[in-house]
Amino acid sequence: MLVNISSPSGKVMAARVEETIDGYAAKFTALEAGPHTVNVMFAGQPVPRSPFRVLAVKDAAVAPPPAVGDPSKVKAFGPGLTTGKANAPANFTVDTREAGPGGLGLTIEGPSEAKIECFDKGDGTCDVRYWPTEPGEYMINILYNDRPIPRSPFKPHINPSKMVDVGSVKVYGPGVQPTGKPTGMRSVCVVVKQWHESTVLYSVDVCYSVA
Repeated sequence: MLVNISSPSGKVMAARVEETIDGYAAKFTALEAGPHTVNVMFAGQPVPRSPFRVLAVKDAAVAPPPAVGDPSKVKAFGPGLTTGKANAPANFTVDTREAGPGGLGLTIEGPSEAKIECFDKGDGTCDVRYWPTEPGEYMINILYNDRPIPRSPFKPHINPSKMVDVGSVKVYGPGVQPTGKPTGMRSVCVVVKQWHESTVLYSVDVCYSVA
C-alpha cells in the first residue's frame, strides 16, 4: 500500500503505512493549513473513492514562538560607564524593562582583568559592579540577545588609586612675595608631597629663578 499527500502549496509527502490486524494504517503530519489531497494506492491501483480531500486546520493549543527582546530598548546608566578609580568598585545599572524577554551578556576588557558582580533586582533591572585594578581605558560590552545595546561598547577611563592632592602643594620664595625690587633675579620654590594615611609617600622640592 502507498499513500501520498499533496499540500495546498503543491508539495507531496509520503505517509507512514503500518500493517494492522484489520488491514493498514497510514499516518502523516500536515505542515500547512488548508485542503490536502490524499491518494491511496493498493497493488498499483487507486482504492475506491481515492483521492480523498482532507482539511488541515491550525491547532489552537500550539503556542506561538516566544517573542524576542529588542536590544535597542535596553538602557544602561551610571558612573561606572564613564569613569572610576583603580582598586575601587565602579557601578552602573542595566534596564531591560522595555526590551522584552532576552538574555543579557556583559564583558569588560582593559589593562587588567576586572572582577564583575551582577545583582538581578527582579524587576527587569540589574545592578553591575566591577573592580578594575589598573588605571587606563576600559571597554564595557553589553549585549542583549547577543546584540549590542545602544552606545555599547562603553569606554570608561579609570584613574590611579592615588591622586596628587593639590592642597599639599606649597609655593614659597622671594619671587612670590607681594613686594620686592623691580630688577634682579628672585627664586621661587614649589614643594609637592603625596600623603597616604598621614604618611608622606614622597616629596618633591623644585626651586627656580625668575627675573
